Amino acid sequence: MSNTFTTTSSPTASSVYASPLSPFKKQKMSITQTYYLAHKARAKLSHEAAMPDHNLRLLVGHANLLDSLMLELADAEREQESWFNNSVRSASQTEKQTSSPLSNESRHIQWADSIPEEEEEDEDDYDSSSDD
Repeated sequence: MSNTFTTTSSPTASSVYASPLSPFKKQKMSITQTYYLAHKARAKLSHEAAMPDHNLRLLVGHANLLDSLMLELADAEREQESWFNNSVRSASQTEKQTSSPLSNESRHIQWADSIPEEEEEDEDDYDSSSDD
């Protein structure tokens, strides 16, 4: 089972190979482009599978393309998850290094049992100063 596909528009245009045995470098697509292409491949595969007279070449081609795209997406998601975990780990390590027992105690919130009420004279002073 080969994962090779080519696209050419002219004899001088470069070919895109998805085969791991290919001597050419594979062009890197964004994750969005890969999802879009996988969506299209899945739609074409579904369409071809629904046909009463299957074109086996198209059916296998779309299935192989979809398979390789799904593998690329899984790799990209693993890479993103690894990057996210590393960034969270490094952020938590820097937070642990910068925090001290004193700063943790200063962050402690003590709830008041009652709310102290202010005198009414303060409100009157504020109202007279705002009339200016």
